[in-house]
Amino acid sequence: NGIYTIRAIGTDASLNSTTVIVSVFVDNPDVIDPVVSITDPSSSPPSISSVVNFTANATDNIGIDRVDFFIDGVFRGTDNTVSIPDTYEWAWDTKAFANGFHELIVYAYDTYGNFGFSVLITVEIDNPENDIIPPVVSFIPPTPANNSSVDGIINIAVNATDDRGVAQVFFYVDFIKQATIDNSPWQWTLNTATLSDGWHRFQVDAVDAVGNRSDSIEVRVNVRGPGGPSIASAVVDPTWGTQDTLFCMEADVIDGDGIARVQAVIQFPDETVVDRINMTLVSGNTYHGDWDSTGFSNEAYYVDIEAEDNLGNISELENILGGSGFSCVFGPQPPVITSPLAFSIIKDVSFNYFITATNSPTSYSCSGQPAWASCNSVTGEISGTAPSSTGDYSFSITAANANPPADTKTLTLTVTDGGGGGSCPVCSNAYSCAFGSPSTCNAAPNCSWNSVTGNCDSTYNCSAFTGNKCMNNILCTCDLF
Repeated sequence: NGIYTIRAIGTDASLNSTTVIVSVFVDNPDVIDPVVSITDPSSSPPSISSVVNFTANATDNIGIDRVDFFIDGVFRGTDNTVSIPDTYEWAWDTKAFANGFHELIVYAYDTYGNFGFSVLITVEIDNPENDIIPPVVSFIPPTPANNSSVDGIINIAVNATDDRGVAQVFFYVDFIKQATIDNSPWQWTLNTATLSDGWHRFQVDAVDAVGNRSDSIEVRVNVRGPGGPSIASAVVDPTWGTQDTLFCMEADVIDGDGIARVQAVIQFPDETVVDRINMTLVSGNTYHGDWDSTGFSNEAYYVDIEAEDNLGNISELENILGGSGFSCVFGPQPPVITSPLAFSIIKDVSFNYFITATNSPTSYSCSGQPAWASCNSVTGEISGTAPSSTGDYSFSITAANANPPADTKTLTLTVTDGGGGGSCPVCSNAYSCAFGSPSTCNAAPNCSWNSVTGNCDSTYNCSAFTGNKCMNNILCTCDLF
C-alpha cells in the first residue's frame, strides 16, 4: 500500500512524443494480525514483588497502534508509544494484588484493527507486606497429653509452620507468658515444682516475620507432687435432702500409675465412716457415684473422696459436701416397681396385669407364680384365666435394666367370684338391689350378671370394664362387686 507514479509516453511516425505522468494511491485491506509476546516478567523466576515493568514485544506489517495488558483476565493498562523499537510496557504495582499466582496476557492492535495475543503465562507475587496468613502450631511429643497428670521436669514441644517462615513461638502457663523461642526446635522445658499442685493450663502461639499471630493452642494438665492420685473438681448434688434422697458425687481423679479405686466416704460425725460408695469412670478422668440415703437418719453428713493408684498410694479430698465446680447429673439408675402390688381378678375370667417401673426397665420376670398366670419378660404383662377357686395368690415380680440392682417385689392376685363384697351396687332410677352372689339390680326385665359366661340377660349388654357391669343403655347401670 502507498503512492505510486504512472508515466505514459505517446510517439508518432515522425518520432514526436508526449509524456503524461499520473500519481495513484494503492490502499488494499490489511488482513495480517500483529505478532506479540510477553518479555517481562517471565514465569521462570520464583516470584515478583513491588513495582515491575510488564513488557511486550509487538510487530506488524503495517504498524502497531497499541498494546493492552491483562492480569487475571482483567484489562489493567495500555501503551501506544515506542521508546525501544517494537517494545511496549506498563508499570505494574504488584502490591495492589494478593500474594500468590496470577495469569498474564497481552493483546496488540494494528491501525486496521487487526489484533494478535500472546501466550498466557503464570507468575507468582510474593510481597512480604501482603502476607495475611498466620502460622499454624500443634503439640508434638514429648508434650504431656491433655488431662494427664505430671510432675517433675516436663518438655512442651510444638510443630510450627508458616508460608513465609515462623519468627517466634511463645509459651504460657495459665495465660501468663513464660518463654519466647526464636529458633527451631520449638520446645520449652518446665520444672513443675515451681507450680502449685492441681490443674494448670499451658498455651502456645506463634508469629511470622510480618507479625501474623497464630491461634493459641492449649493442653490442660494436673500437677501433683509425690504420693497418691490427684483429686479435683469434686462436688455433691444436691447438698440437702430427705432420708430417701439420692445424692450424686463426682470428682476428677488422675494418676500416672493408673487408678485402682475411687470411693465416696460418707461420715457422721466427721471421720466416722457410715458408708462407702464405689465410684466409676464415666468420661475422661471423671468418676461418678450415687448414695441412696434411705434408712439413714437426718444428720449433716460429711463426704470425702478417697482414691488409690495401682501402686497402692492413697490420697483423700476431705469434706466436699457443699462444694461446687460443675452441675452434677445423676447417673443411670436401676428401676423401681410402681405398679400396685394387690390386684383383684374374677374367677374363670381372663385377666391381664402390667408390671410398671421407673428408669426404663429392659426386662421383667416372675417367680413362684401359679400355673394359670404367664409372665411376658419383654412387656411385663402378666395374663391368663383366673381359676374357679377364690383366694389370694402371691408371687415375686422383678423389673431390671442395665443398672443393678433389679427391683423385686411381691404381687398378690386376689381371685373373687365377681359379686358379694358386703354391699349392693348402685342402681339408677326405680331399680332395686338384690344382694347375692353375684349382686344384681332387679327390675322388669331383670339385669343379672352371669359370672361364668359373662353374658347379660334380656336387653342388657355386657361392658367389659374393670370389674365388669351390665348396662341398659337407657335406664340402668349395675356395677358388680
